[in-house]
Amino acid sequence: MQEIGHAVNENIKDRIKTTFPLDGLDATSQDDLMSLLIRIVFQSVLLRVIPMLEVEDLSTYEQMIENGGSTDEITGFFVSIIPQFESIVFEEIQIISNILIKEDPEALKALEKEKKIDDLRTVLMQKFS
Repeated sequence: MQEIGHAVNENIKDRIKTTFPLDGLDATSQDDLMSLLIRIVFQSVLLRVIPMLEVEDLSTYEQMIENGGSTDEITGFFVSIIPQFESIVFEEIQIISNILIKEDPEALKALEKEKKIDDLRTVLMQKFS
């Protein structure tokens, strides 16, 4: 399950990198923004997938969280019980991107052109906190 979760997590990171202009940022800023985007995406994904879980699956998920399960383990768990999990994640990435473009297109443009990570971080935190 962990290997599948790792592969899916890599696909998710790749999708985020192609959706949001991170390439021109320094490594620290890329990591910082990637962590923030992943956290926001997974919060949105959880709102969609938790209601899909059977009671025993929800209990298993809660145990994984309580026991400090790794991101790869948790993702693998969701993939194993929700076949469309990766598609749901990709949809949420697109929804978040669309919200940012609608709410503050200048933040994405600034990130892309001037590498102003603080502008995008501020918009993300205001919109999704």
